[in-house]
Amino acid sequence: MDPQFEALSPRGDVDPFRQVALNPRLTDLNNATIGLFAFFKAHWALILEEIAKQLKERYPGIEFSRFLYTKDLNPYTEYAEVAKDPDYRPKFEEWTKGVDAVLMANGDAGSCTLYLTYNGTFPEHLGKPSVITVAQPFAEVAERAAELRGVPALRYVKMNLLDLSQEPDLTLFIKEVIPERVAEILGQIVDGLTEPLTPEEATVPKQAENTPRVVTKGTLQEINKYFYQREWCYGMPIMPPTEEAVNEMLTGTDLPRDHVVAVIPPMNGKATIEKIAVNGVMAGCLPTHMPVLIAGVEALVNKGYWLEAYTCSMASWAPLMIINGRVRTDLALSNRRSLFSPYRKGNAGIAHAIGLMIMNLGGIKAGREDMGMFGHEGHFGICIAENEEDSQMRSVHRRNDPRKPHRRSPPRATPLPLETAQSPARRGSIIKRWTAVGPSPRLSASRA
Repeated sequence: MDPQFEALSPRGDVDPFRQVALNPRLTDLNNATIGLFAFFKAHWALILEEIAKQLKERYPGIEFSRFLYTKDLNPYTEYAEVAKDPDYRPKFEEWTKGVDAVLMANGDAGSCTLYLTYNGTFPEHLGKPSVITVAQPFAEVAERAAELRGVPALRYVKMNLLDLSQEPDLTLFIKEVIPERVAEILGQIVDGLTEPLTPEEATVPKQAENTPRVVTKGTLQEINKYFYQREWCYGMPIMPPTEEAVNEMLTGTDLPRDHVVAVIPPMNGKATIEKIAVNGVMAGCLPTHMPVLIAGVEALVNKGYWLEAYTCSMASWAPLMIINGRVRTDLALSNRRSLFSPYRKGNAGIAHAIGLMIMNLGGIKAGREDMGMFGHEGHFGICIAENEEDSQMRSVHRRNDPRKPHRRSPPRATPLPLETAQSPARRGSIIKRWTAVGPSPRLSASRA
């Protein structure tokens, strides 16, 4: 008889957050003031203006008020969600007091739809009905984003118009395409603003329950099948995260198992020490890898890294971990030839565990939170080490930091830069974004 294993859940628990029913719809658009919320893409404002024009032709008494929020999803912007933006939230709350409903357009790419929908849920939390438009391929992203912000019934209208950001000339779009596309859905927009709520929409939704600590028992094959069917792992075998194996992994850190290192977006699962260990076991990590896994989790939520933006982007980004300091030799990490190849247990296991935690603590699933056009083999994980001693270049973790002028790292300090690499299928695996965590005392205290 094959051995039986009792597997612990790799999923991060989510704290309760506010759930709201939809607000009552409007009864007469002729006497209404509609708020037009324009996000950072310039053509979104053009779409909203066309919607306003056509609504005005149908309802001469309708009025409009405009709110422009231009913060983009980039490493230099701390916020792109007005509800979390201390500079813009008070202004937005005051603005919504003067409108009867809010319109937003147009979710036309992965992370753009995610954040447009986040912003689209906020008026509902403030007591005003809201409707957004979304391009057909990103409807599921909008539904998930609305669920993540406690408004799963948020009304949206599918619009047959994709991203225009790369169009060199918008003249034809302004004169013909946008008016045609708006005319096709104007009736649905009106319905979204005026149709009475269904019983489901009028009911406060119930937040999804967290998974139990022990999720299943079975053979190695049965556990792998169970995890794979729930999208808790990649299409490769995992090691069963049993109580015994997780306890052994926890010997790699002195932190208590219930200590929360971070909350991983977009699901906002709590990355406790135990959950980090569970995912590390699944990836085949050793206890000595725990300090690096903890530092990796800290890097994932560093401001400017925009984890939930890059995972949802069509551009197919993936995290690239670059490790420095004594821990490189302690863990025998590859930092010379073939350093991107998965020959070393440390490189492969650590990278795989980070990828699993993005899935299980951040809640990333293919085709929903991950909208990569081509995808990226690096989602399995990429972890390399610097060869600082033999390099004539400045250390990566210092290169963009003017506060650290010296080239070499202190021997016991191990900063962990985390960068974002693009899919080779798009642009030859160029590196786009930068953030770093370190030096980390947990890394310099490695038990290797």
